[in-house]
This record gives sequence, structure tokens and C-alpha cells, in this order.
Amino acid sequence: MSRQIIKRFNDETIFAVAPHDPESKTLYNDANGTTATYKIYDPSMDESLAATEAIGQNVFSVTNPGSFIVGYTSELSLDDDTLHTSIITAVDPSTGEITVADVTLVAATLGNRIRVILGAQVSMAEYGTPKIDKRDWGYKALLVNDHVAHKDIRARSGLDVNAEVIVVNSVDGRKATDTLCYTINGDLCE
Repeated sequence: MSRQIIKRFNDETIFAVAPHDPESKTLYNDANGTTATYKIYDPSMDESLAATEAIGQNVFSVTNPGSFIVGYTSELSLDDDTLHTSIITAVDPSTGEITVADVTLVAATLGNRIRVILGAQVSMAEYGTPKIDKRDWGYKALLVNDHVAHKDIRARSGLDVNAEVIVVNSVDGRKATDTLCYTINGDLCE
């Protein structure tokens, strides 16, 4: 996987080019009930639950609480393969726990992934004319210059982030995920 350089404080476009099912040749486009979104995360902030968490919890024991930042969004993989996202309201390194705003509706087992999402999930818009075996269509959206990842102090010296693009077809329920690697780079002289 290659890593693309994004200049700090510049708008950049994230693309999902020609999403389709190669076996059935089904195009994943607006006419087929498809939606596309992306979210940015710092892969160095991927952690695991240090204990099993029951339904109705909003305090989680994590492997490295130092990876979490108050005000950012946490994303926890639940036992039913859904995701629980919520704003981080407290981090306690002494207990190894983080607190989030919303309680879980499903349990999460020891070892499940919990990570920090930088900013909100962004909806992508379809562009071009969908056609099988053509790459001049798909979905796109801006990574805007006021995005949390651009404002992160670590972007001054190079912040490695991943953009996870999720394409969901509501007709057949299929979901495709792709991860794009970026380094947001800038300096103090801007």
C-alpha cells in the first residue's frame, strides 16, 4: 500500500473509484442504492479492550489509555460486528480507562479493537457515469483544510493517517471497505 503526501491546510479529494462486485458485475452507485463515506484515523492509536464490557457501559478498560484524547471520537468494535462511536469525555491513565458520552447497546469482548477517529465520518458524492470496466466514475469528497487531522499538532512534522472508505449497497447489503494511506505534512512557517 502506497502512502500519499497531503500538504497541511490544503483541501484534498478522497476517491472511491468504480466500486463494483467483480463476480456479479454489480455496480455500486446511487441508482443501486449505494452510499459511500470515509473517516480518518491514526493507525498508531488502534488499541484493544483490556476487559470485557457489558451492555450499557460507557467506561472502557483499554490497553493504552495514552492513545486517547478527550474531545476526539472513539470507535469500538462490538460483539455483533457493529461499531459504537462516541465522543471521549475523560481519560484516566492511572486506571487504564476512558469514558465516552454514550453507552453501548451491545457487549464487547476483551481484545476487541477500539480506536480514535479524527473528525466526523464524511459522506461522499457520486461523480461520472457508472459503467463496468471504466474508472472515470465513483464517489469523492474533500478532506477539508479545517479537518481535525490537519489541525493536529503532529501534522507539523508529518502525521500518518488512514482514510477508511466504506461503500454500502442497500439493495444486496454488501459492503466494501478500502484503506488509503496519507501523510499530512506541513511546517511551522505557514
